Amino acid sequence: MPQDYFTKQRVWVTVLKTSVLSLVVILLLKAVLLGLVVNAIFDGDVDGFLLHMRTQPVKLALLFLVFYIAGAIFLFPVSVLLTSMAFTFSHIWGPMDSLLITFTWNAICINLAYTLVFLSSRYLFGDYVYSRMIRYERFFTLDRAVRRRGATILFLLRCSILLPNALINYACAVTDISLWQFFVGNTALLPVSLIWIYFGTSAATV
Repeated sequence: MPQDYFTKQRVWVTVLKTSVLSLVVILLLKAVLLGLVVNAIFDGDVDGFLLHMRTQPVKLALLFLVFYIAGAIFLFPVSVLLTSMAFTFSHIWGPMDSLLITFTWNAICINLAYTLVFLSSRYLFGDYVYSRMIRYERFFTLDRAVRRRGATILFLLRCSILLPNALINYACAVTDISLWQFFVGNTALLPVSLIWIYFGTSAATV
């Protein structure tokens, strides 16, 4: 076989190994962050926290909304927050009811948080965000792709668990993508969220 064939094979094997290693590292980091978040939320007293929040569901929901907004601003992985929310809601409303509640509230929180970052980055801090993004060559590739098919490109980016969604918000804010395309692209987050909801609910039933 031609030498180019073996060269391409080695390249693909290297890419695959790098992707798998990156995925493992990301999942381990998220597991550590999840432990820290759960400890911070429960303040070391899981039963006491859940008993207190069972009588104040609105307060609990708003607490997670604040966490989502802070996470979107400071590039904190929303999957960790979502797993924590699923874990918490499962203890309060049971595994079945909490699935729908968590899925619905996550959709609301994530869209509010990401839209807030998107709009503020575009209209309030656009110059600063753009000056940071142009340091990366891949940003220009994203910008060109978004000009052609904004919603589709964003949808595909959201499907990847290797790319930080919070960083994508900042990058999209200084491209030509419209707010409507941003909303449409964010729908990819909904099916992906079911994975983390399952993890959180399963952990609560152990």
